[in-house]
Amino acid sequence: RRHRRLHPVMGRTASTVPQLSYAALAATCAAALISAAGAANDAGAGVAADPACPACAAEEASLLQIGSAASARQGTATVVDWVGPCSVGDHVTCRGTGKACSGAQCCPSFNGSGTFPCPSAPADSANLCQAPAKLQNCLFEAVPAPNASWQAANALEAAWDAELVSVQAHNFVRKSVTLANGQVVGYLERSSNCSDGRTLLAFHGLTQVIYDFIEFVAALDAPEDVRVLIPDAMGHGSRIPYALSLGDKLKGWTAKERADDAVAFLDALGDVPGVVDVYGWSMGGATGLSFTAYHPDRVHRAALVAPAAAFTEGVLEQTNEGNLAANFRSVAQAVPWLEAIGMPPAAARQGAPLLAWQRAATLVDPKYWGRMWTGLLSDLGPDAAAMVANCRGKADLVARAGKSVAVIIGTADAIVNAGVPDAIAEALGPEHSQVTMLPGLGHYGDPSDAEVTIPAPAGPVAAKWLGYV
Repeated sequence: RRHRRLHPVMGRTASTVPQLSYAALAATCAAALISAAGAANDAGAGVAADPACPACAAEEASLLQIGSAASARQGTATVVDWVGPCSVGDHVTCRGTGKACSGAQCCPSFNGSGTFPCPSAPADSANLCQAPAKLQNCLFEAVPAPNASWQAANALEAAWDAELVSVQAHNFVRKSVTLANGQVVGYLERSSNCSDGRTLLAFHGLTQVIYDFIEFVAALDAPEDVRVLIPDAMGHGSRIPYALSLGDKLKGWTAKERADDAVAFLDALGDVPGVVDVYGWSMGGATGLSFTAYHPDRVHRAALVAPAAAFTEGVLEQTNEGNLAANFRSVAQAVPWLEAIGMPPAAARQGAPLLAWQRAATLVDPKYWGRMWTGLLSDLGPDAAAMVANCRGKADLVARAGKSVAVIIGTADAIVNAGVPDAIAEALGPEHSQVTMLPGLGHYGDPSDAEVTIPAPAGPVAAKWLGYV
């Protein structure tokens, strides 16, 4: 059976992925402990030379590509600020320096920290580093995927049926297009009743796919002369097979890379004249900001809901600890993810089992969504302040191009840094920006009311901004 789903915070497998048993999904990657010989504990000596690690140099070169955009912006040596999920002994990069390390080796000093343990060092290993604590921990618990019960199967079946009803009810048609690089992108389209009407390009959030974003677009109630396009983002939905084909080279993608990909999508369609309206949520909001900043000639105006262009201190602290909420794999791990995006505790506990089963249906390995998460963070900066400054820099580009952006965000959002709306508004000024704060709303849900989610109140605000009403 083809696996599909409706929930707004989960990924989906592509129809081209072969069905696997849930028992097979329970297999986890074995961690290999790699001994480090002759660790260099001197702050100037860098990481230890490891004769048993011939892949370190190549791995370092590959990982350094992630930080190239950040280094160009900062005018400093290339660094990698966020390392994706790893197993004990994996070849990864040291925080802030980009030097390769493995297992129990020491990383060179960063900002006066003294040498510190490699992110992939085992938690119980003794080390001779000057600082005993890691600056970032990339280890994670490879929890087996949950078994499918008949209750889960019935719930998934109901979600699939609801999904089809939603597509038909809102006059969407499922299509696909091949990009210049050969990737096939699935997308939803609602055609316009006017040959020269406007086009809305919609960007969904992390772990979502195109069907999930219908509720956001439906809340806009866009006129029939507006053509609507909702493409699967890189590494999501129809594009999971390509991402999996990258193997260990998969590092996720930045918002700018996703924005460039959106241009390739429009170019592949070849029938989108002029500019488009932009609407995105969370990762899609960050993509929309980058799309407007780096490709202003393709944009009319943009409405961004909870744009994940910079993150809260709490989120970054959890990421540093290796606690990647978006990478949940078990029912227990799904609960804090739902709470983080604003669902009340009781609703989170109720929804977690189905969410975990849906995650299993994406047929991806245990590290997959964690890499999507750290890929999104990888060019934003090493901390919250740097990320807000990065957001301001993109907003400055939007301002220079004379484009207009609305930000719609909940007052209880625990994911997006509170400095994001101000950074955008200050850069664009009152003539080209609007900030709407939704009282009590979190990143997606309302922590005090399970029946309230952000698409409904955000839609009318965005529609007015985009000129649909």
